Amino acid sequence: MELKSRINLSFKALFLLLFLADVLSAQDYFPITPGNEWTYGNAQSGTPNVRIYISDGEVEWDGEQYYQMKGLSLEDSLNQKSISSVLLRKARNGDLYGINLSVSEDEYLFFPGKPKVGYSWTGLSGLSKITSAKGRLETPVGTFDNCIIVESIAGGAKAFTYYQIDKGMVAVTLQDRVLMYLIE
Repeated sequence: MELKSRINLSFKALFLLLFLADVLSAQDYFPITPGNEWTYGNAQSGTPNVRIYISDGEVEWDGEQYYQMKGLSLEDSLNQKSISSVLLRKARNGDLYGINLSVSEDEYLFFPGKPKVGYSWTGLSGLSKITSAKGRLETPVGTFDNCIIVESIAGGAKAFTYYQIDKGMVAVTLQDRVLMYLIE
Protein backbone atom coordinates (compact mmCIF):
# COMPACT_ATOMS: atom_id res chain seq x y z
CA MET A 1 0.00 0.00 0.00
CA GLU A 2 1.48 3.32 -0.96
CA LEU A 3 2.14 6.03 1.63
CA LYS A 4 -0.56 8.42 0.34
CA SER A 5 -3.26 5.73 0.62
CA ARG A 6 -2.17 4.82 4.16
CA ILE A 7 -2.27 8.48 5.22
CA ASN A 8 -5.78 8.90 3.73
CA LEU A 9 -6.92 5.73 5.47
CA SER A 10 -5.44 6.95 8.76
CA PHE A 11 -7.23 10.30 8.46
CA LYS A 12 -10.52 8.52 7.69
CA ALA A 13 -10.07 6.25 10.72
CA LEU A 14 -9.22 9.23 12.95
CA PHE A 15 -12.26 11.13 11.67
CA LEU A 16 -14.50 8.11 12.36
CA LEU A 17 -13.14 7.75 15.91
CA LEU A 18 -13.64 11.46 16.62
CA PHE A 19 -17.16 11.31 15.18
CA LEU A 20 -18.08 8.25 17.27
CA ALA A 21 -16.59 9.79 20.42
CA ASP A 22 -18.66 12.93 19.85
CA VAL A 23 -21.85 10.94 19.23
CA LEU A 24 -21.33 8.74 22.29
CA SER A 25 -20.54 11.64 24.61
CA ALA A 26 -23.58 13.56 23.33
CA GLN A 27 -25.85 10.77 24.60
CA ASP A 28 -25.81 11.96 28.18
CA TYR A 29 -28.91 11.23 30.23
CA PHE A 30 -27.86 13.44 33.12
CA PRO A 31 -25.61 16.29 31.93
CA ILE A 32 -23.66 17.75 34.86
CA THR A 33 -22.09 20.65 33.03
CA PRO A 34 -21.58 23.67 35.33
CA GLY A 35 -24.37 26.17 34.80
CA ASN A 36 -26.95 23.59 33.66
CA GLU A 37 -30.32 24.33 35.19
CA TRP A 38 -33.72 22.64 35.23
CA THR A 39 -37.08 23.85 36.55
CA TYR A 40 -39.63 21.26 37.58
CA GLY A 41 -43.33 21.68 38.16
CA ASN A 42 -45.12 19.73 40.86
CA ALA A 43 -48.38 17.99 40.09
CA GLN A 44 -49.54 18.21 43.70
CA SER A 45 -51.48 21.44 44.19
CA GLY A 46 -49.99 23.89 46.65
CA THR A 47 -46.48 22.47 46.18
CA PRO A 48 -43.99 25.00 44.78
CA ASN A 49 -41.90 24.42 41.66
CA VAL A 50 -38.28 23.38 42.10
CA ARG A 51 -35.15 24.66 40.37
CA ILE A 52 -32.14 22.32 40.19
CA TYR A 53 -28.78 23.60 38.99
CA ILE A 54 -25.13 22.59 38.74
CA SER A 55 -22.85 25.12 40.47
CA ASP A 56 -19.91 26.61 38.60
CA GLY A 57 -17.07 25.62 40.94
CA GLU A 58 -15.78 22.15 41.69
CA VAL A 59 -15.70 20.67 45.18
CA GLU A 60 -12.98 18.28 46.31
CA TRP A 61 -14.14 15.37 48.46
CA ASP A 62 -12.01 12.41 49.46
CA GLY A 63 -9.47 13.08 46.69
CA GLU A 64 -12.07 13.35 43.89
CA GLN A 65 -13.47 16.40 42.08
CA TYR A 66 -17.23 16.85 42.18
CA TYR A 67 -19.79 19.36 40.96
CA GLN A 68 -22.47 20.44 43.37
CA MET A 69 -26.08 19.99 42.32
CA LYS A 70 -28.36 22.27 44.31
CA GLY A 71 -32.13 22.43 44.54
CA LEU A 72 -34.28 25.42 45.38
CA SER A 73 -37.96 25.52 46.19
CA LEU A 74 -39.44 28.40 44.19
CA GLU A 75 -42.17 29.55 46.56
CA ASP A 76 -42.18 32.93 44.86
CA SER A 77 -39.65 35.14 43.09
CA LEU A 78 -38.40 36.74 46.33
CA ASN A 79 -38.32 33.73 48.67
CA GLN A 80 -36.10 30.87 47.49
CA LYS A 81 -35.70 28.12 50.06
CA SER A 82 -32.85 25.62 49.54
CA ILE A 83 -34.08 22.02 49.63
CA SER A 84 -31.11 19.84 48.68
CA SER A 85 -27.47 19.58 47.68
CA VAL A 86 -25.69 16.58 46.15
CA LEU A 87 -22.08 16.20 45.02
CA LEU A 88 -21.79 14.60 41.56
CA ARG A 89 -18.85 13.33 39.53
CA LYS A 90 -18.59 11.54 36.23
CA ALA A 91 -16.19 8.58 36.12
CA ARG A 92 -14.06 7.81 33.07
CA ASN A 93 -16.49 5.09 31.98
CA GLY A 94 -19.37 7.62 32.05
CA ASP A 95 -20.95 6.41 35.30
CA LEU A 96 -22.31 9.25 37.40
CA TYR A 97 -21.61 9.00 41.14
CA GLY A 98 -23.17 11.07 43.90
CA ILE A 99 -22.81 11.87 47.56
CA ASN A 100 -25.75 13.27 49.49
CA LEU A 101 -24.03 14.60 52.61
CA SER A 102 -27.32 15.14 54.43
CA VAL A 103 -27.85 11.36 54.29
CA SER A 104 -24.38 9.78 54.18
CA GLU A 105 -20.75 10.42 53.28
CA ASP A 106 -20.71 7.29 51.13
CA GLU A 107 -20.55 7.58 47.35
CA TYR A 108 -23.27 5.78 45.39
CA LEU A 109 -24.05 5.14 41.73
CA PHE A 110 -26.36 7.95 40.67
CA PHE A 111 -26.83 6.92 37.02
CA PRO A 112 -25.00 4.42 34.79
CA GLY A 113 -22.84 5.78 31.98
CA LYS A 114 -24.06 3.22 29.47
CA PRO A 115 -27.69 2.63 30.41
CA LYS A 116 -29.22 -0.60 29.09
CA VAL A 117 -32.63 -2.13 29.69
CA GLY A 118 -32.41 -4.64 32.53
CA TYR A 119 -29.39 -3.02 34.22
CA SER A 120 -29.95 -2.67 37.97
CA TRP A 121 -28.06 -1.12 40.87
CA THR A 122 -28.53 -0.14 44.48
CA GLY A 123 -28.29 3.59 45.01
CA LEU A 124 -29.39 6.14 47.55
CA SER A 125 -33.07 5.64 46.75
CA GLY A 126 -32.94 1.84 47.04
CA LEU A 127 -32.97 -0.69 44.22
CA SER A 128 -33.13 0.86 40.75
CA LYS A 129 -33.57 -0.85 37.40
CA ILE A 130 -33.78 0.41 33.81
CA THR A 131 -37.09 -0.91 32.49
CA SER A 132 -37.29 0.84 29.10
CA ALA A 133 -35.24 2.84 26.63
CA LYS A 134 -38.26 4.06 24.66
CA GLY A 135 -40.46 5.48 27.39
CA ARG A 136 -43.13 8.05 26.66
CA LEU A 137 -44.89 10.25 29.19
CA GLU A 138 -47.47 13.00 28.89
CA THR A 139 -47.14 15.86 31.38
CA PRO A 140 -49.00 19.16 31.82
CA VAL A 141 -46.35 20.89 29.64
CA GLY A 142 -46.06 18.31 26.87
CA THR A 143 -45.00 14.80 25.95
CA PHE A 144 -41.53 13.37 26.48
CA ASP A 145 -40.55 10.58 24.06
CA ASN A 146 -37.60 8.16 23.85
CA CYS A 147 -36.91 8.25 27.56
CA ILE A 148 -34.90 5.88 29.69
CA ILE A 149 -37.25 4.75 32.48
CA VAL A 150 -35.69 3.89 35.83
CA GLU A 151 -37.86 2.01 38.31
CA SER A 152 -36.84 2.56 41.94
CA ILE A 153 -38.21 0.66 44.90
CA ALA A 154 -37.72 2.03 48.41
CA GLY A 155 -39.84 1.17 51.42
CA GLY A 156 -42.37 -0.69 49.29
CA ALA A 157 -43.10 2.33 47.08
CA LYS A 158 -42.40 2.07 43.36
CA ALA A 159 -41.34 5.27 41.59
CA PHE A 160 -40.41 5.76 37.94
CA THR A 161 -37.95 8.41 36.78
CA TYR A 162 -37.81 9.43 33.11
CA TYR A 163 -34.53 10.63 31.55
CA GLN A 164 -34.07 12.05 28.07
CA ILE A 165 -30.82 12.39 26.11
CA ASP A 166 -29.13 15.76 26.70
CA LYS A 167 -31.98 16.95 28.96
CA GLY A 168 -31.54 14.78 32.02
CA MET A 169 -34.45 13.96 34.29
CA VAL A 170 -37.73 15.00 32.68
CA ALA A 171 -40.30 13.50 35.08
CA VAL A 172 -40.96 11.40 38.17
CA THR A 173 -44.05 9.29 38.69
CA LEU A 174 -45.33 7.28 41.63
CA GLN A 175 -47.12 4.22 40.28
CA ASP A 176 -49.02 5.91 37.39
CA ARG A 177 -49.33 9.42 38.89
CA VAL A 178 -47.00 12.21 37.69
CA LEU A 179 -45.34 13.87 40.68
CA MET A 180 -42.96 16.32 39.02
CA TYR A 181 -42.07 17.21 35.44
CA LEU A 182 -39.59 19.35 33.53
CA ILE A 183 -40.86 22.82 32.70
CA GLU A 184 -37.64 24.27 31.25
